[in-house]
Amino acid sequence: GSGARWPTPEARRPTVAARVRRGSPVLVVLEDAPVVVPLTDSEAAQVPDDLRGLVEVDGGVGELRIPFLGWLSPELRERGRRFLEQGSATGTPEVLRPPLLIEPPDQDTPHVRFARWLRPGAHPVEALVAVATHLFS
Repeated sequence: GSGARWPTPEARRPTVAARVRRGSPVLVVLEDAPVVVPLTDSEAAQVPDDLRGLVEVDGGVGELRIPFLGWLSPELRERGRRFLEQGSATGTPEVLRPPLLIEPPDQDTPHVRFARWLRPGAHPVEALVAVATHLFS
């Protein structure tokens, strides 16, 4: 396959784990995005070999099932899941919500913070750089 386009989980995991161990800042931005990506038969055939285990194809229609925060440790993955669930339980109208909800610092790993993008569409990367700089300064 063409694995060079997609960082492999094996390549990503040690990098993130090393950053977390060193105490380097990590900002994880969560979105309400599907964890199942529909694929055509031809797209499914082009998925890199290291991701083939995440693809299911039935009758010419495929799905890429992305594990939620699969590149984080189980403890951080669970913390991220709790933060996402807590942020989802709001009856506040969209116009009254901030564009970004930020998790308070965790006592054990304050250098890892979760945020949730609340606006429709993609988040502005340059704004998130400013947020990360502010949070970890």
